[in-house]
Amino acid sequence: MDRKKLCILTGLLGIICLVLFYNVKVNQNERIVIEKNVSIEGIYVGGLTVEEAVKRLQSKREQILKKKVIFKCLGREFSCFFKEAGIEVDINGAVEQALRLRKKSSSLLIRDGKKEYVLKLPLVLNKKTAGKYLEKIAAEINHNPVDARYFLNNGKPKVLYSSSGRRVDIEATIEYFQKILNSTDSESKKSLIIPVIVDTVEPRVKTKDIEDKKINVLRGTYTTKFNERFSSRVNNIAAAAEAINGVVIPPGFTFSFNETVGPRTEENGYEEALVIVKNEFVEGVGGGVCQASTTLYNAALRANLDIKERYKHSKLVNYVPPGLDAAVAFGFLDLKLSNNTESYLVINAQVENNSLTINIFGEAGIWPKVKIRHYIMETIKPKTVYEYDPEMEEGKEFVEQEGKVGYITRVERICTFGNKIITREIISEDKYSAEPKVILKGIKKKKSN
Repeated sequence: MDRKKLCILTGLLGIICLVLFYNVKVNQNERIVIEKNVSIEGIYVGGLTVEEAVKRLQSKREQILKKKVIFKCLGREFSCFFKEAGIEVDINGAVEQALRLRKKSSSLLIRDGKKEYVLKLPLVLNKKTAGKYLEKIAAEINHNPVDARYFLNNGKPKVLYSSSGRRVDIEATIEYFQKILNSTDSESKKSLIIPVIVDTVEPRVKTKDIEDKKINVLRGTYTTKFNERFSSRVNNIAAAAEAINGVVIPPGFTFSFNETVGPRTEENGYEEALVIVKNEFVEGVGGGVCQASTTLYNAALRANLDIKERYKHSKLVNYVPPGLDAAVAFGFLDLKLSNNTESYLVINAQVENNSLTINIFGEAGIWPKVKIRHYIMETIKPKTVYEYDPEMEEGKEFVEQEGKVGYITRVERICTFGNKIITREIISEDKYSAEPKVILKGIKKKKSN
C-alpha cells in the first residue's frame, strides 16, 4: 500500500471515530420519552420513559388479569382468571407502539387535529398455558368409545352394544380462542366466553357391524394352568381375561393387549403378586397378567394370526414351555396381533378349574390346519459361583441359590391344506440365560482353644 492511500485510510478512520463519539455523547444526554398527548388504555403516558410507562401500566395489567374466562362445554361452564387460561397483557408491545409515534413529528398529531393518541393494551395468548387448562377440562369431558363385543353363551351369540365417545379438540379450541382474543377489547367485558370444541369419537367396532354375523368357528385355542392358592395372582389373571373376553378384531385390524386391558392398577381391580423385574421375582401390582397374554399368544399362533409384537420373559416361567411365553408391561412391552383374514374374529376367555382357556373364533370359511413346533436348540448349563461369607466359619459351605439351566429355543408354524404344506415360518428364536448356582463359603477363622 502506498503512502497516499495509507493517509486517506487513516483520515477516514478518524472521521468515523469522531462520529461514533458524538453519537455516544448525544445518546448519553438524550432522555428518550414517549410523545406527548399519548394514553394507553385510558392511562396517560405522554412524556414518560419506557420504564416509567411500564411501571404506570402495571396496575392496569393486574386489573385486566383479574377478569374471568368462561369455557362453555356441553352445558357445563369452567371458569378461571385470564392468567390461568393463558391470557397475557402485552405492556411492552403497547409501549413500543407508543414510542413509534415519536418517530412521527408532533406536528403530524397537530395537523390531524388529535389532542390525544389513544392506544390499547394488546391481549396475547400463551398457547402452552391455555392447553394445560383445556387438558383439565378434557379430563372431565373426554370418554373413550365402547366397541361392540361378541359373546358365545352355550353356542348362542350375544352382542354387547357399542357407544360413541367424545374428545375435546384442544388444538382447534385454542385456535378459536386466539381468534376471539384478537377481536376482543380488554375493557369491553368483565368476562370472556370461549366455546370448547368437542369431537365425537366413533367406536372401532359398531353393533351394526357384527349383530347379524355368526362368529362361531373355532380358529385357535390354548389352555394354561395356575395354582389357586395364590389368590392375588388368580384375581389378576381373571381380571385380564375379563378385559379381553368378547373383544372383536375386524379384518385388517391389529389388537393391542395393553390398549385393551389398560393399566394394571389397584383402581382397575388388580392386586399385588409376583412379577419379573430386572430378572428377579418381586411383588408388584398385576402379577399374573403375563399368563393371560401368554395364553392369548399361543391361541393366536394356532389361529394363524400375524404376530406384530411379542417379547419373551427375562426368566423362565412355569406355565408354558420355553419360547412360548409373551411378556407384557403397560407402557413398555405389548402383545400385538393382526387379523390377516377377511373374517371378523372374537376372543373368548374362560377361567375355571384352575386354568385359563382362550379361544379365538372366526366366521365360516376354509381355514388351513396349523401346527406349532417348539424346539430346544441348545441347553445352557449353569455356572457355579462362589461367594465368601465373613460370618460363616472357614470350611463350611451353603448353597444360597440352586442353578437353573438356560435354553436357546425356536418356534415354527406350519400351515397345511390336506397333506400339502402351504407356509412354514420361524416365529421366534429366543435365548433364556442360565441362572448360576451360588455357593457361600465361610472364611471366618475358628477360635483356638
